[in-house]
Amino acid sequence: MSKKFIVRRCDEYNNILPIILEGSAQGRRILTSKETGSEKMMLGICTIMPGDNHGWHTHPPNEEEINYVIEGRGLIKWLEGDAKKECEVTAGDVIFTPENVPNMQLNIGNGPFRFVYVISPPRE
Repeated sequence: MSKKFIVRRCDEYNNILPIILEGSAQGRRILTSKETGSEKMMLGICTIMPGDNHGWHTHPPNEEEINYVIEGRGLIKWLEGDAKKECEVTAGDVIFTPENVPNMQLNIGNGPFRFVYVISPPRE
C-alpha cells in the first residue's frame, strides 16, 4: 500500500467506536497503518474517566509510545528496575514510554483525563 496524505477532522474521529484498553480506559485509533500505509507509527486518543485507569501494561520489544496530555489530571506510574516511580501530569505535558517498561495511567481529576498517543511501530 502506498502512503497517503490524510486530514482527519475532529467530527470524523469522534464517531470512531472506542476500544477498551487495560483497566477501564477507552482508546480511539485515529490514524492507523491500514489507512495511512505507514509502517512506522499510529495515532490515537485515550480517555480515562474520573477514578478509572489504564491498568498496568508493558509495550513489547521494539514498541515505543509518546503521549501528549490534552485534558485533565493524571498520575503516571512506571517501574525502573525494582523501583516504583510516579508523576502527576496535566494538559500540555508529554510522556515517553520505552519498550519493556511496566506502566499505567490513572485519572486523579474531576473530569476526563485525555491524551493523544503515538505508537511506533503501529498496531492494528
